Amino acid sequence: MLYNKNSVFFWWDIVFIEGIILMNFFRESVRDRLSRIEYTTSGAKPLVRIYTKKQVKRLFNKFRKINIQVFQLKKGDILIPIIGNYTKRFIPDKLVYLMSRLWGWNLFIRAIK
Repeated sequence: MLYNKNSVFFWWDIVFIEGIILMNFFRESVRDRLSRIEYTTSGAKPLVRIYTKKQVKRLFNKFRKINIQVFQLKKGDILIPIIGNYTKRFIPDKLVYLMSRLWGWNLFIRAIK
């Protein structure tokens, strides 16, 4: 599993809401923000990388069959600042599932060498 750069979580939550609206880009880099995705008790900043499907295909170019699937989008990832926590009530589960297949946070790779 790898993290998807073309996800709602990355572009909406991290870049737009946290980075631009809350102006966190002035306080920390995207790399520092991504390191907080993986929780540690030691205060370490793990290296977290994000990939597009095209980049994943290049990473797995030695494999014959590559199947990349996109998953994991939760209603909480689609935070709309004006309506806040009410987002969960307004977005149907089926729509969230369909969006998760296009813009989910996780890339699952199956490949045959």
